[in-house]
Amino acid sequence: MRKHKATVALVAVAFAVGMAAMTTAQPAPDSEDDSDFNVTVSEQTAVKVNPSQLTFDDDIFPGSEHEQSSDTEQFTGVEIENAGSVQLERIWATTTKPSERPFGTGDSGAYDTGNFIMGEVDSEQPVSQGGLAAVSRVEFADNDLGYVVPSTGSGSEYHYGRIRMGEDEFFWLIQADGTANSANNICDGEDGADTLLLGNEAQTIDQIGSVDFTDPSEYTEYPIEPISGDYGYVPDVNVTTTGSGDGDQEVEERNFDVVTYCDVEAHDTPSQREHTFVMWSKWDPLLGDGFIPPGAHSDSLDINEDLEAAEYGDTTDHPFDDGGGEGDGDASGAIRYITEDPLQPGEHFEFGTHLNLPLGVAAGMIEEGDLIINVESVVT
Repeated sequence: MRKHKATVALVAVAFAVGMAAMTTAQPAPDSEDDSDFNVTVSEQTAVKVNPSQLTFDDDIFPGSEHEQSSDTEQFTGVEIENAGSVQLERIWATTTKPSERPFGTGDSGAYDTGNFIMGEVDSEQPVSQGGLAAVSRVEFADNDLGYVVPSTGSGSEYHYGRIRMGEDEFFWLIQADGTANSANNICDGEDGADTLLLGNEAQTIDQIGSVDFTDPSEYTEYPIEPISGDYGYVPDVNVTTTGSGDGDQEVEERNFDVVTYCDVEAHDTPSQREHTFVMWSKWDPLLGDGFIPPGAHSDSLDINEDLEAAEYGDTTDHPFDDGGGEGDGDASGAIRYITEDPLQPGEHFEFGTHLNLPLGVAAGMIEEGDLIINVESVVT
């Protein structure tokens, strides 16, 4: 058996076969015979995603979340259909992302719309994991806020930033061993001492939130696990949103996984800070053939050099698996794949999409982003 992977190309091809209408009477045959037709369908892995474009351009303000697109049809998601001839064992999503921290540039073109896409699957659908979370959002460090109180033990380094959900901003702080685990990274979890601290209460327009990382009551501590290359991994992270802001935001618990990457001196200069980030996701395995690193676009899906992710090329073995080695996800915790059961040929379901725009995004046209749907099948 071999595995086939496919990345959707948003191209629709239609054809029709017509029959001319006949109005004359048909004579009864003096005799008749028949010819048998035998058809063997070849194995093919294919997926169809519609609509091919979603537009959000009506009353889109910073700190808002929108379930419906601004198109006349007001789409609430994309329909994913198995257009091939074999069942799809796994389906996952990823998005394009900015290559460096866009906040503070004043340039709307520095952002990437793909970084603002959130997704969910209706619990009543045949393949379902449920829950709304970012498809694959990168958040760069922001180490120069005077009101954030970092926790810096003897000999440790730190980096902090925000996980942005509309008007809600949950501050994160990575605390790591100052000796550094590799030439350019100190939060890959290799020494067992690296931790992610995540504020319990969101900052909004009206409240400062949890920003004192010397007070254990203000944050939840998560150990960072080693994965591939210089990257760390934190599974099963939870926050509760406030429901503040415009649009469709609600008070709800959101669950996701986090990947960490730190530059050794990232808290010293803005140029070094650009290389430190966390990436939070519920629908993107983040490593392997479908990964899109910050700054890459859908026409360069094979950019994996800096990830050293070859050992995770088989998506059943990467760290975002559910622990059982089959990559089926775990509905009780952080989700690794969209699908829970195989998707049969001709079967389809809706992957709900939200636009989640953080505070502080510059006005103007945002760089067009991509939502990429990846599928995998096993063929003989």
